[in-house]
Amino acid sequence: MLIVLGGLLGSGRQLLAREIAQAHSVKLYEIKQHLHHRGYRTPEGQYSQYAVRPQNDDQRMRVYEKALKDFPMLSKQYENVIIERAFNRALREYFLAQARQFFDPVVFVWVESDDEHAERLMRRMVRRRLLRSVAGGMAIRQSQRAEFQPLLEVTPVFKNHRNRKAAAAELWEMIQDLAKQ
Repeated sequence: MLIVLGGLLGSGRQLLAREIAQAHSVKLYEIKQHLHHRGYRTPEGQYSQYAVRPQNDDQRMRVYEKALKDFPMLSKQYENVIIERAFNRALREYFLAQARQFFDPVVFVWVESDDEHAERLMRRMVRRRLLRSVAGGMAIRQSQRAEFQPLLEVTPVFKNHRNRKAAAAELWEMIQDLAKQ
């Protein structure tokens, strides 16, 4: 089974994916390994890097194509794999169709959270240096919302508003039910 979590920045999809992977022995596939990375020096003088978010559909498609090249091997090595990304553009339909060539079933869930919950998660991301600022994160979230292209399939939506462990347990139940359909 391939579990695909989509959602805007701050929806909690990454935390949920990590929690599910850890709790249920599911392989967490990091699509961000295929993003372009830039380096910088922290105020403390340490070297760090960050992933550059794709700015257009051509860049997104290149990332998806790189990930899809790993799917034949992943589908043979692991019974269950989870992947998360914004997937706010219609390119997700192509990605899901290609994934279905290797995984059965492919379960796609859209993860939503309100802006207040997203800001809480972004404060955590800033502390962990995954995000430069909450204001910048909220701007990215707003941009993703503005660029959002409607979901073509009937897509289950998970409202993330609880603590990580409880939300992941609830989402896992939802995924298990969807996988049976």
